[in-house]
Amino acid sequence: MSRTTVTPFAKPKLKEHVPLEEEFDGGTYVYLKTPLTRSKGSERWFGAVDLKETWTYQWNVRIQVQIHAEEGKAPMVFPAPDPEDPLTYNKDDPKHAQPDFSKKGRPFWYEEQVRYYG
Repeated sequence: MSRTTVTPFAKPKLKEHVPLEEEFDGGTYVYLKTPLTRSKGSERWFGAVDLKETWTYQWNVRIQVQIHAEEGKAPMVFPAPDPEDPLTYNKDDPKHAQPDFSKKGRPFWYEEQVRYYG
C-alpha cells in the first residue's frame, strides 16, 4: 500500500534551491537544485510490518511568454486562447499575471512538470 503526500516549498525556503539566475534579452534563466531522493525504513508492530518512507521531489513550472512587438502597446501573451475564445489578457487580473502552482489549466500559462529521478 502506498500513500503520497504533496508538500509545496515555502517561498523563502525555495530561494535556497536557486543556485543561479541568468538574465538574457528575452527574460531570465532560472537554474534549480533538486533535493536528492531519500528513503527511510522502520519496523512497527514488533517487526510484523516494515515501513519504508521515500521522499522524492519534482518541480511544477508555470511559464508565460510575453512578446513586446511595439513600444507602448500591450504585449502578446502566450499561450493564448483559441481565436474564437472571447478571453483577453488583463495584466491587472492576478489569474492572468501571477502563476498559481496549486492550480492547473489557468489561461495564459504553460504548465510543465520537471521530474528528477535519483
